[in-house]
This record gives sequence, structure tokens and C-alpha cells, in this order.
Amino acid sequence: MTIAELTALLIAIGSMPVLLKIIDWFKATRSGRAQAEKINNRNALGRLVKAEEESEFQTEWRRIISEHASTVRRIALDWGVPEHVLPDWPKPPERIRV
Repeated sequence: MTIAELTALLIAIGSMPVLLKIIDWFKATRSGRAQAEKINNRNALGRLVKAEEESEFQTEWRRIISEHASTVRRIALDWGVPEHVLPDWPKPPERIRV
């Protein structure tokens, strides 16, 4: 086996995955599968952005509620309500481990 044949063999073996990817891309483009996947990915990205925005809103809302509860508690204590009369601070629920 000459150097040229060995080089050609190595190139053929190494380029095969790339060639298969190119063929797969071509088939997907012609069949419309690529467009469907693109739309699906955009929809998934949109859902992710909305979920992150909702999470940020919920976090901010919980902080506002917590500050309000703290202020009301402080006012009650300043007005002379005994501390043992006020309810304890709620404990967070246990997380479900999956």
C-alpha cells in the first residue's frame, strides 16, 4: 500500500461522518423536516423565555409579599401586640426529590 493509497483511505474514513451529515441535511431540507425542526426549536425557545419571565415575576412577587408581611408584623409589635400572639413565620414546604 503506497502513501497515496493510505492517505486516500484515511481521508475516506475520516470524511464519512461529515458526508453522512451533509446527506442528512440535504434530505431534511428537501423533505421539509429541517423547517419543522426549526419551528419547533423556536417554539421551545419562546416557551423557555416565557417560563424564565414567569419565574422572575414570581420571585419578585414573593419578595414583595415577604417585605409587606414583615412591615405589618413590625407595626403590630410597635402598637403593643405581644409577640406570642402573632403567628410564627411559615416554613417553606419540603421539596419533592425526583
